[in-house]
Amino acid sequence: MSGSGASRIEDEAIRQVLRDRAHLASQPAGEIQRGARPLLTFRLGPETFALEASRVREVLSGRAVCRVPGAPRVLRGVVNLRGGFVTVIDTCQMLSLPPDPMANYHLVLDGRKRPLALEVAPPLDLELPDPSAREGAERASEERLYHSTTIGGQLVGVIDPDVLLERLPRARPAHAAAWTSLERRSR
Repeated sequence: MSGSGASRIEDEAIRQVLRDRAHLASQPAGEIQRGARPLLTFRLGPETFALEASRVREVLSGRAVCRVPGAPRVLRGVVNLRGGFVTVIDTCQMLSLPPDPMANYHLVLDGRKRPLALEVAPPLDLELPDPSAREGAERASEERLYHSTTIGGQLVGVIDPDVLLERLPRARPAHAAAWTSLERRSR
């Protein structure tokens, strides 16, 4: 663990996610086997959203985002991850929400061609949907970026990463060349 403030925040976020996972793993097997899928919750402005925890590969915090010239505004840029790069999506803009100055965490998802990260704000928590909400949470519309469920009696938007990835703007030729160049350098 390093001495910088950003690294301490990142280390604490990792410890918290691991504590939450351990807590879920300690729950009675019957509760987990009935179809409850753990959700990683986060904030975007005043609203709470979530992703299926199994879709999140890694949580990053305090990383500087490098803007890629010519990229659409919804693509914030890239962050360095162990010598490679991860494309960062401006989640607020993607969901038509006002910018959130607290959005300094990146949830790394496995993308189809390269890893992608959603920019989100703390707190990050691992939760189970309310038992009565599970059936509704399973019926996500393929046309919407997210559907609703309840966690602890609170309405939460569960983002569908597959729909989000399909909705990302397509690269213009010059933009595609910049991504390809970055990808080659990161290998």
